[in-house]
Amino acid sequence: IFRYYPKPDSWLTILEPTPFTLCSASAIKIKDCYYVCGGFSLKHDSENNLYYYEPMDSFWILNLKSEKWSRGPLMPVRDDLGGYACGSVYFVKDHLIYSGGVRSQKNAPHESNQIYKYVTNTKVLCLNLDSMHWEIIQDFYLDSIIYAVVPAQVHLKELRVHAGEF
Repeated sequence: IFRYYPKPDSWLTILEPTPFTLCSASAIKIKDCYYVCGGFSLKHDSENNLYYYEPMDSFWILNLKSEKWSRGPLMPVRDDLGGYACGSVYFVKDHLIYSGGVRSQKNAPHESNQIYKYVTNTKVLCLNLDSMHWEIIQDFYLDSIIYAVVPAQVHLKELRVHAGEF
């Protein structure tokens, strides 16, 4: 982890390397901690001789006082799509809310010419920071009600669509 200093126009290492290799993870700073949710990890499918980015269900915590990383509870996955990447994370009343982004669907080579396909994440996850317990609080796939998540605050607004009209 690096910090930029305008004078002398340079980047300096402030922490040792992370204990994980992720890209497109969601991160948020709350008080003295950074929380890192999901993200892609490069994988190799030796059977099909392919490299691909797999969304992860990992959750990492950086304590800024001790400058130590720790692994938090895994993000919940209750289907065959695996983890999460490219989503957004927000802080609301001692809870982290994760939504949006993508997940990965694997197709058999004979089913599609695209073995690894990214699909929209339909779930909204909530982590209670006191109990450190994740739960799925909404699944758009199972419900016809649409909710919106707005940066800095979370507003749940119901929108019903009938015959193409709101």
